[in-house]
Amino acid sequence: MDPESHTRSPHSVKVPSGAFQEIVDAWAGELAYGPGLIRAPLAIICGGRDSMCTDADTCWLFEALKTSPIRRDIKISRATHLMHLQGSHYAFYLDIEAFVAAGDGVA
Repeated sequence: MDPESHTRSPHSVKVPSGAFQEIVDAWAGELAYGPGLIRAPLAIICGGRDSMCTDADTCWLFEALKTSPIRRDIKISRATHLMHLQGSHYAFYLDIEAFVAAGDGVA
């Protein structure tokens, strides 16, 4: 937690160990957050050719996010882990836009 995040403009969070350390910790089973505590709608978007995040990873995360009122598991068939940098980025952004626009009755 960064209790001083609101004192900076724009608001920001300091990450002393960086995102890379959080990835290493996650691979070791130590997440920086509790998936079961998330209460916001969310979409998990993975690439069909993603070698970093497997179907088993996605399934585990989807099930762990049990308190989220709306969960979507979206797979973009020809995309890899870097889909936002590939030709498939249009599908990625369209899926995000569709998820946000749908609302699903959540205020």
